[in-house]
Amino acid sequence: MGHRGQMHWTDVFPYLGEAEIEMLQFVKTTQPFVQHTFRKAIVILPRKNQSTMKPLIYIFCFMALFSSCANSQVVGESLTQFGQLLRNRRSIRDYTGEPISRDTLQRIVSAGGFAPSSYGQNPVEFVVVEDKSKLADIARSKRIGAPSVRAGSAAIVVIADTSKGELWVEDASVAAGYILLAAEECGIGACWNQIRDRAGQHLSASDEIKAILGIPSRYEVLCVVSLGHKAENKPPRTEREQNVQQRTHFERF
Repeated sequence: MGHRGQMHWTDVFPYLGEAEIEMLQFVKTTQPFVQHTFRKAIVILPRKNQSTMKPLIYIFCFMALFSSCANSQVVGESLTQFGQLLRNRRSIRDYTGEPISRDTLQRIVSAGGFAPSSYGQNPVEFVVVEDKSKLADIARSKRIGAPSVRAGSAAIVVIADTSKGELWVEDASVAAGYILLAAEECGIGACWNQIRDRAGQHLSASDEIKAILGIPSRYEVLCVVSLGHKAENKPPRTEREQNVQQRTHFERF
């Protein structure tokens, strides 16, 4: 042991070669749990007995390597699952009418709450609406209509406190994007209905929705995300369909 409990392998095991020292360093830097177990073991085992310690060192190094590969595989699988989620998410406007459980609604809206915001001001808030008469009023408040809101089992009205910063549109947009992905993950159809800069029946669509839901004047409504169990199935998007490579530029246009 060295200063403050730091392990100096050459002091503890003077018979080890350079390659073996590198293996132990790998264990130390990448797999702290394996290293902790190893340090416990060498307390009760004869460190100077080369025939005993060398096999043990190799065993623990292989444990660390196996653990590292397993962790990498899990990360790779997670990225694959996320990539598939991105492809699967489509705007769904037709719903079965079956109610959405409160637990599922909470999971979906909570995702929006984890979205980043400019300067950490968190200006974005959400109003979850399940009442059918309110959903109809909200749909009607947009002059050109919002059929998916009327048809949905619920809707999340994405609003922002404009007094908390000038970038509320961007902050609310990111939060709404999180909500759309969370809905897909929960197997719920969702559709973004634009409200900002849209006309209502008499006022702006935002002002009319604020009146319906009792939202203070300093807030603005960005969009309404309609939600419902899917009554339509759309195929996942493909990279070719989205022209991802053609729309991606490195270093310059």
